Amino acid sequence: MGTFTKLWVPYPEDDTPFSDTLSRVCRSLSIRAPMFRGRAVISDVHTVERWEIETTIEGRLVQPATDTVVYLKTYPDWEDGVVMAMQEALARIVYRYKNDIDEDSDIQHFGHRSSAGFCFRTKGNREGMTWTAIQFEDMERYAQKMEHHLRLEMKDCDLTKQILQENNLKYYELKEQRDELDAEVVQLKTDNEKLQDENLQTAGDNLSSTGAVRASSQTDTVIATPPSYSGDAN
Repeated sequence: MGTFTKLWVPYPEDDTPFSDTLSRVCRSLSIRAPMFRGRAVISDVHTVERWEIETTIEGRLVQPATDTVVYLKTYPDWEDGVVMAMQEALARIVYRYKNDIDEDSDIQHFGHRSSAGFCFRTKGNREGMTWTAIQFEDMERYAQKMEHHLRLEMKDCDLTKQILQENNLKYYELKEQRDELDAEVVQLKTDNEKLQDENLQTAGDNLSSTGAVRASSQTDTVIATPPSYSGDAN
């Protein structure tokens, strides 16, 4: 794999989606904001470029301490990919430190994701939950499904382009074979016409030779005449 060429750390008052919120939530929990490193990945199919983004959520050093989490995922590009990565990091952090967040804080209503990146839905009919909490929960689940479908679409797109590439290769191979066959047909026609001309020439020469022989035979033929006798023999 190539080296990481992009780096992003969310910071306050940034207008990039989730950046300001993520930085403030991390500060309130006494943890460092996540770090996102990206690198372009050129697909084997033509020059399709994807982006791998490594997310690092550092653990908390103060008690209760937590471990650092690092994971890598693929996105269609850097700009949208880092936004999606920040949303997932925010949901993971809110779930991981939910017991440290004030129950009256709006942060409690944010979407949750487990350490494996899976969303949660509150069991039952969700009585007692505010409309805001239900909305955030559903939006987080919806976002995860869209991410999943997006990755499937990227995979299908790469597969389709690979098939097209293979078909194009076969097309050019068949075209090359056809061109070679066309050239052979032209050469065979040329050779055939040459042979026909030679045969006609040979036939003409044979006819000329036969006619000359016949004429020579007729000229060289001598007709013998019987001797004539005058009177009786003594």
